[in-house]
Amino acid sequence: VKRLAVVTLDGAQVDGALLSVAVGRKLASEGLSVIVVDAELQLAKVGALVGRGVGPGLYELLTGHSTPAEAVTRDIATPMHVLCAGQLQDAGGLLGSETMMAVLDTMELIYDVIIVNEGVTRFPADSANSAVGQCHGALIVAKAAHAQEAAAMCDAMSKAGLRSCQYVRVEQSAAGSSGFDYSRVAASL
Repeated sequence: VKRLAVVTLDGAQVDGALLSVAVGRKLASEGLSVIVVDAELQLAKVGALVGRGVGPGLYELLTGHSTPAEAVTRDIATPMHVLCAGQLQDAGGLLGSETMMAVLDTMELIYDVIIVNEGVTRFPADSANSAVGQCHGALIVAKAAHAQEAAAMCDAMSKAGLRSCQYVRVEQSAAGSSGFDYSRVAASL
């Protein structure tokens, strides 16, 4: 899967961003050229995880207020590249746009793997506001209590044309943090 969407069900958005960055870092450390795109424009968690402050990102790139050279940065820990969300905005149809498709098509010429962290999605019901349909596969991150909803979403995504879809269950530890084995997920891609 060259273009991988990471989506979440309510309550697991931070876990989706963590998974996106962790899998991207793992693949980059194994020699693949990787970019993580933070398409969760209203929460924008990826930038904080990779040590990047607020600056131009995906929103500015899609609206023509930034160039790729200004918006794409390098992760502080690995050779992975990151396109942060940018200024927190309502996507308003940008994620399913022709411009988003052009951005992903261009990235595909440069990177071995593109990970799109979209957060909570309404794909395929609202594909105009989602980049998931422009990806080849998806990881659905959800709490164990939402397993049936995640399975239904995975089925809908497969019917909508995604080649691969997997559910990643997040469990609360006794210490209160969520956890899953990122390296096992990366190995299965």
